[in-house]
Amino acid sequence: MEKLVQSAIANLVKWTPSGFGLGLTVHSLDESDWTRAVLAALATGFTSVWVKFSGEFMKEVEKEAEERGGGLARWLFLVGDRTAIVTQKKIGSIWRQFRSDFKDKYYQRLIYISRNYETQGLDKDKVLRLRKVFVPLKIYSKNLVKISPDLIQEIPQNTSMHLEVGELLVQMYKDSTLRRLAILGAPGSGKTTLMRYLTLVYANREERKLLHSKAPVYIPVLIYLRDVREDIIKNPELPLATLINIWIERLQRSEPLKPPSGWFADKLKRNQCLVLLDGLDEIADEDERQAVSRW
Repeated sequence: MEKLVQSAIANLVKWTPSGFGLGLTVHSLDESDWTRAVLAALATGFTSVWVKFSGEFMKEVEKEAEERGGGLARWLFLVGDRTAIVTQKKIGSIWRQFRSDFKDKYYQRLIYISRNYETQGLDKDKVLRLRKVFVPLKIYSKNLVKISPDLIQEIPQNTSMHLEVGELLVQMYKDSTLRRLAILGAPGSGKTTLMRYLTLVYANREERKLLHSKAPVYIPVLIYLRDVREDIIKNPELPLATLINIWIERLQRSEPLKPPSGWFADKLKRNQCLVLLDGLDEIADEDERQAVSRW
């Protein structure tokens, strides 16, 4: 019986790293995080070295157990002690690198603040879920120099020029010249609602279900410019990644979210973020509005 238990534990020690790596790879694929999936797959491949090494590792444990005496209990203690020493730093560093709980907490916060449709002039006791009441918008692209300053503009009759937001996101991903867009519309036309909806969809990881089957996978960042205008005015050279970190920490007062060092800077560099800047027209002071616009 003692030998049987030792054999079972030896197999557990031998194959656990591979199982961990495989599980992390599958989880990353499920989240469409391709970079992490590839790295996890490589790490899983390297565990084949551990499979070979673990045989020698267990022999050393058995030898030391025999020298110390104490039977199965001593053997189990030595296995746990040696395994902890060998794997603590390795597994811990891999897990922290590939799986930070910040992203999940951040997404949960975005879902919480974006889930309801904000009504103006209606019964405040009636709560409408944005996902249920949102009506997909058609977006008409136009060159900046051709945009009229009129508040109400005539809708072009050529409907072939109209795109749904999911189609636009696919084009943005393919064409780098489309990655900086301004959404214009009269007050109440749905600009803020559209941005909140995009944030909600991406935070729920449902972009390919609700937007487009080929929608790019982005990390949503919704910033209300009226709330960060002072930060921008104080430092006109403020990097976008720094502003995002400032905004993230203000999303909740108790236990503020703190992104891992350089996390957003890295995601921005890799074009993995969908940055939505809303409310420029809500900055009342014209000088402040111009300063934020120049930023």
